[in-house]
Amino acid sequence: MGYGNKVTETREYIHEEIVLGNYSRGTALPPEREMAERAGVSYMTLRKAVDLLVAEGCLERVAGVGTFVCSTISENKLPRQLGAVIPAWGAPENMDFIMHLSAAARQENWIPKFVFARSWRDRTIADLYQTSDALVTKAIEDLNDLPNDLAEKFRSREKPVVISGGDAVPFGFDSVSPCFTEEAAELCERLHQLGHRRFLQVEQFERRNGGKRFLSLSDNGIGECFRRRYPDVDYDDTTLLVEVPSFGQPFEAIHEKILRLGAKTDCTAIVCPLPFYWGVYSALTDLGLRVPEDVSVVCVGDRLEANYYRPRPATLTPPLHDLARNVFEQIRWRQKNPRQPARNLLFNSCFQPGQTLAAARNQ
Repeated sequence: MGYGNKVTETREYIHEEIVLGNYSRGTALPPEREMAERAGVSYMTLRKAVDLLVAEGCLERVAGVGTFVCSTISENKLPRQLGAVIPAWGAPENMDFIMHLSAAARQENWIPKFVFARSWRDRTIADLYQTSDALVTKAIEDLNDLPNDLAEKFRSREKPVVISGGDAVPFGFDSVSPCFTEEAAELCERLHQLGHRRFLQVEQFERRNGGKRFLSLSDNGIGECFRRRYPDVDYDDTTLLVEVPSFGQPFEAIHEKILRLGAKTDCTAIVCPLPFYWGVYSALTDLGLRVPEDVSVVCVGDRLEANYYRPRPATLTPPLHDLARNVFEQIRWRQKNPRQPARNLLFNSCFQPGQTLAAARNQ
């Protein structure tokens, strides 16, 4: 193999590392001798390869400081990197969100890079922020628990940061969240017309710092709508409150709780997160109850395979593909409006009747 070919191969190796997002715009490369060792080439070969990338405008050398990825490379030559922070617990919709976000990133010519975290204090979040052109994160803990230094970075507008799934404007952060108002009202009216007056809502929580952190349905608008518009409805969101241990399966926990309640599962409809559906359905069946003849089931959420559930659940859906697309819309808006106050971008949910709704049984 000729010397020139070795330089070309090393240049391609470094360029691929940049394209993969291992070295993002404006960040420093490791010392050249260290990079040569990693690449398995001589220092002079590595240096010549770096020279090629400097000449192409991909890298720049700063005397006495080091070599940096140019911050002005066009997106045609180098896709921008989106850092994405995903909660490190067993929620299947998190994996679905990764797939939708990856698809949206491809359409936008961005490269997504994912990290999983259980706490805002996880250093991978700050590191990902530092090496990305924009950051999107689900709320892995209460936003009040953000360390001050990380919160200041998020509010600095130095680069776009988007909190997905809930309104973060009160904290000074841009966010994207679903709007349930009209669809929840449509669902509540339909359930009321079908004669449903006693509801149980499944809610998931985990213990954190001596308190409880709710993880599922608190903001779906269904309970609020019933309490505001239908005073004859009993909407119970405490009886089916379940604690899911770390790395536990939520549908197992709810299945066991409904079985323990047995005859005390005195309701005409259950509202639950979509990933809990099989836990609810199997428990009701094990108790000798029919869905929807004895108990109707309404799910909240979005899953890639939800159309293949049988019977298809009635679902109040905040489409994850819309969430992913709106993340990028929010990023583009922030890039054009760096000085504007924080904004929450709403996207519409939808109600799908499915096959798990029926008139309430005689009470």
